[in-house]
Amino acid sequence: MADVIGLARRWGESGSQNPDTVWSQGLPIDDLGRVRRAANLDDRVRWRDIESSVGDCAEAGAWLALVLAAANADSASNSQLVLCAHGDELTALVCRKEM
Repeated sequence: MADVIGLARRWGESGSQNPDTVWSQGLPIDDLGRVRRAANLDDRVRWRDIESSVGDCAEAGAWLALVLAAANADSASNSQLVLCAHGDELTALVCRKEM
């Protein structure tokens, strides 16, 4: 889990800088604490859970998380981290403003 998040941050060129917001989708409530610890982010980073905000979006939830992160990346000073779970798989990616 930490490897997936670390690779996304490296490939997304966010470096050691914390993201502005983490957009999560499909993460079971039981795993949320474990994911937060694995992400090793500052406590001030905002976490936005798609299911808690919008409800069950089924297969569209991951796309919604991505679109919200991309939209916010344009106005945020730091990158946005997207974490989506599907079964036993975790997908992570970074959205950031092009410099």
